[in-house]
Amino acid sequence: MNLQAWQTFLGWNLVIHFGLLLLVFVLLTLAKSWVLSVHQKLFNLPKEQLLGIYIQFIAAYKILITVFVLVPYLVIRFIL
Repeated sequence: MNLQAWQTFLGWNLVIHFGLLLLVFVLLTLAKSWVLSVHQKLFNLPKEQLLGIYIQFIAAYKILITVFVLVPYLVIRFIL
């Protein structure tokens, strides 16, 4: 694969991952009670613990997207 193909791949990867991140944000903002009830039934955890887990998940996901998708995309974009 050449750099142009990698740039295209990482660009679409970035769009998809930030779309998923936006979906998680919207669900936790607009349908928090529904999401909490589903996860409380699945995992039998208290509400406060689930909210902490959500925040940790979103933070880790943003860091992973930034390190493994955004930074390589920007490096390739500046090279080309």
